[in-house]
Amino acid sequence: MIVGEHVKFRYVQRLLGLSDKKDIDKFLAENEYYAIYKVMEFFNESKILYKNYAPTRKETLDYYTNGNFLIVVNSHLQEIVTLFDMKLDSEDGINIKLVKDHIKTIVNNNNQISRIEQNKKKQDELSKHLEYMIMRLKDSHDVTTYQQEFAQSINICKELAAEQKKLRLESRDLMSALFRKNKEVNS
Repeated sequence: MIVGEHVKFRYVQRLLGLSDKKDIDKFLAENEYYAIYKVMEFFNESKILYKNYAPTRKETLDYYTNGNFLIVVNSHLQEIVTLFDMKLDSEDGINIKLVKDHIKTIVNNNNQISRIEQNKKKQDELSKHLEYMIMRLKDSHDVTTYQQEFAQSINICKELAAEQKKLRLESRDLMSALFRKNKEVNS
C-alpha cells in the first residue's frame, strides 16, 4: 500500500496535532518512516465502510473508519489518499452526530447485505439442484412439483437481490449525504 505525501501530512496534522506547516514538514523530514508505519498501522486497525464510491466522476474510492476518522483509499492504485477527522472537519455537534448515524446505518446495511448474500448463495444452490431434478424427470409426472419449487426458489432469489439493491442504494445515498455535509473529505 502506498502512503503518499498528503496522507502523511494529514496524519501528523490530525492525529499528532501539529498545525503549522513548517512544523509538520520538519517532523516528516525527521520521521518519515515512522509516519508511514503509523499510517499503515492506523489503516490496518480500520474497518471497511464503503467500497467503490465515486465522489466525483474521475475515480472510485474505498472508505474505511477508525474511531472518528474516515480513511480514503484508492484501491486501484493501492494508495491511502487521505485521513478525514469527522470531528475536526464537521461544522458543529449536530453534524458529527448525523455523520456517525449515517456511518452506523451504512455498517448495518453492509452486515445485512452480507447475510442476504449468504442466503442468496444457499437459495441459488437449491435452485440448481431443483433444475437438475427437473432435467432428470422431464418426462415424469413428478416434475410439476419440482417446477413449482424451482419457480418459488427463483422468486426468493429475486426478492433477496431486490433487498440487497435497496440497501446498497440507501448506503450510497448516505455516503452522498456525508459528502454534502463535509465538502473537504479529499483535502
